[in-house]
Amino acid sequence: MLFWPTVAVIVVSSLYFDFQKTKLKQKNSIRNFEDLKGEIHRLTLENQSIKERLQNVEKVMIEEHKKIQLDYEKEQVKIDRQYKFEDDTTF
Repeated sequence: MLFWPTVAVIVVSSLYFDFQKTKLKQKNSIRNFEDLKGEIHRLTLENQSIKERLQNVEKVMIEEHKKIQLDYEKEQVKIDRQYKFEDDTTF
């Protein structure tokens, strides 16, 4: 007599626990989705920051290159003047 009620309790308990497990998985998946959205947002902001820093580095490199060219041209003018004056004295 107790066999069928016991089987019924086991089946109902099993279904209830499966339902609770499914509910918990959905809750965790929503939490994981929110965590992923937060992580994506953080990485997007970090990526934007890195892009800005890279643009600043490029600007500095371009300016530094122009300074080097200007210094080179100044030195070249000095050398040209020096040799020009030396040649002028040989007349």
